[in-house]
Amino acid sequence: AAPHYMEPGVRGARAIIRLARGDAAGAREDAERSLAFARGAKDPQVLLPALVVTAEVELAAGRSERASELVSELFDACTTSGAGTTAARWSVRLAFVCSALDRGRSFLEARPALGPPTSWLEAAVAVAEGDPGRAAEILAGIGARPDEAFARICAAEALVAEGRRPEADEQLAAALVICRGLRADAWTRRAETLLAAAG
Repeated sequence: AAPHYMEPGVRGARAIIRLARGDAAGAREDAERSLAFARGAKDPQVLLPALVVTAEVELAAGRSERASELVSELFDACTTSGAGTTAARWSVRLAFVCSALDRGRSFLEARPALGPPTSWLEAAVAVAEGDPGRAAEILAGIGARPDEAFARICAAEALVAEGRRPEADEQLAAALVICRGLRADAWTRRAETLLAAAG
């Protein structure tokens, strides 16, 4: 049938699910189709989340330059048209991408264009400021289980780098409960690998 206005959002959600479950090819297909439709729609509510998802998929595949280009495009679009209230859910994923690209400052500078304060944006700012543990607690409070799990894995990685192994293991234990329940195999492997390194 003809493309539906909701298709980019649905494909974007499935792209993240596929990414978490280790289906990189499927995630990229969904992300690219979402972005192609969104570019045609020229609606920030559709385009901005599609840019975030595609950037995350590209980053996961090791294409950091392409991911950074998509992030820059998103920030340019926000400056031009603003994100309004649409930034809520996807702001956290954007912050994760920016953090991985060492562009947390870019996120914080763009924060005023991302709309009014919400718990999502509070968590996103925590990620961008280098505190994924605090982000995880905020996300847990609003019931955002997949994002909480991802934040806890990121927090554990940071804690291990700081030599704070017991705290890292606590984060990993909490993340694994969620990841296994979601069948997020790629995230589970990432957490289990870090946990096994303790030995």
